Amino acid sequence: ISQCHQQALRVGDIEYAVFSSHMHCQVMMLSGSHLAVANKLCDVLSKEMIRLNQVQSLLEHSSIHNMVLQLAGGDDTAFDFPEISFKSEDEVLDEAESSGKIVIANSIYTNRVMRAFFFRNYNYAKDMTKKY
Repeated sequence: ISQCHQQALRVGDIEYAVFSSHMHCQVMMLSGSHLAVANKLCDVLSKEMIRLNQVQSLLEHSSIHNMVLQLAGGDDTAFDFPEISFKSEDEVLDEAESSGKIVIANSIYTNRVMRAFFFRNYNYAKDMTKKY
């Protein structure tokens, strides 16, 4: 994935570079990779998104990072960046819904359903899938 990220940056496709790395983080989490490794990769990618001024992608990615942290039993520090004004996933979701950023909102909802399944909260997951 690093090679894909570097090649995309080399040709100037910043959005694809960020997207490919984001998907790699998501696959690591879903495939049961070691959560400490996934957390480190998510953290590195978050900093890269800030460096590349990809704040909208960072908001969506932070939801995945938040899930990795929760699965590992850690604190919610995925939104702890001075470059963004949001301090929680709920704040990002509220802003996404009110401003019509449907992709970010749907990503957060999807991550919440996945999180509910991971934690065996099946009724919540079922309710979320009916609601959204």
